[in-house]
Amino acid sequence: MKAFDAVLERFPENPKTPDALYMKGVSLMKAGRRTDAGTEFKSFVKRYPNHELASKAHAHLKDLGLESSRSGASRQAKRK
Repeated sequence: MKAFDAVLERFPENPKTPDALYMKGVSLMKAGRRTDAGTEFKSFVKRYPNHELASKAHAHLKDLGLESSRSGASRQAKRK
């Protein structure tokens, strides 16, 4: 995870940055750090919604029992 963090911090605009963010989430999930993994996957899909790994990140969020849609918040009824 340290190597992924180094890429994310030192090279935020590198073409490999999305891969590093995704793999950090995978590593956290394998380490049993489900909340942290969910945070990383949510960050990934928000930052890279059209990336080839976005569908896998959404699937991991579902596996973790977390909302994976971009518009997950429901609207409340307006008051009159």
